[in-house]
Amino acid sequence: RSLTISCGAALYLARLGLRLQGFDSTIEMAPALEGPTLELAHIHTKRGLPVSAEEIVLEHAARQRHMQRGPFEPIPVEDETVDALRDAVQDEGGWVRMLQTPQEQVGLAVLLSRADEAEQQEEGYREEVATWTSRPPDTGDGLPPEAVAAAALPRPSSLRLRDFTDNPDELHVVPDDDVPPPAEHPLVAVIGTDADTRFDWLLAGQAMCALLLHASVGGVQ
Repeated sequence: RSLTISCGAALYLARLGLRLQGFDSTIEMAPALEGPTLELAHIHTKRGLPVSAEEIVLEHAARQRHMQRGPFEPIPVEDETVDALRDAVQDEGGWVRMLQTPQEQVGLAVLLSRADEAEQQEEGYREEVATWTSRPPDTGDGLPPEAVAAAALPRPSSLRLRDFTDNPDELHVVPDDDVPPPAEHPLVAVIGTDADTRFDWLLAGQAMCALLLHASVGGVQ
């Protein structure tokens, strides 16, 4: 499911790339995952309207955005940006629920904690994380050291944050001062689909990518 969702994000970027060349696209699901190549979808194109200013802005966001692993700032996301994120997901056929208060996030916090504990016990998980956080700089993928260092800072958050350090049982270094780090209460966007098929996984990935790009346009990571 996760791999297919990632492919859905790539599919959204492919569609955006086609629009930047003036082509509209329709997606046809591949009939089955079999044979020497694993096909998920076919993209059909036709000449469309001229490129819009919004699409050019999204292209810039796609080239510049990256995941933010450091502390969340105590600044609420503007209502206009929240509305744009919701519209971006719905335009891709998904739905989104914005959880803006700690009270709304209690159930999600429990799920994230359970998921993290399950992953930590999965054979090979720590090795995979170590590989992903030590990629050569010229590959252009993985997590750079500065992002791992930012994620390892002591952070009182209302949600369980993923641990990218080599030893999850090792205590993080606490700054030698009397000022505790501020509590983090980030805005959470939960994306969903009406069903749980391969098509819905691809749809979720496209909706996620659309949300991330529109977030970047709104100055949010």
